[in-house]
Amino acid sequence: MSRFKFSVGPWNVHAGADSYGPATRQEISLEEKIKKFAQMGFAAVQFHDDDVVPDINNYTEEEIKVEAGKVKAMLDANGLY
Repeated sequence: MSRFKFSVGPWNVHAGADSYGPATRQEISLEEKIKKFAQMGFAAVQFHDDDVVPDINNYTEEEIKVEAGKVKAMLDANGLY
């Protein structure tokens, strides 16, 4: 095994539609992406903007913590950081 560790962002797996055309496949859920990232050997997942809590501005601080906790549980279940 490599001594290097690699990370990936969920945006690396496109949502399924091109900005200039129709959808080419169904969108892949964040949970499925995380499972695949682990299977592919990534060590960590990078997040930015509202990757963890979509529409974050519509949630209270407590709701944000709950939603972020769900993503943390997905990462933990798949051995990712």
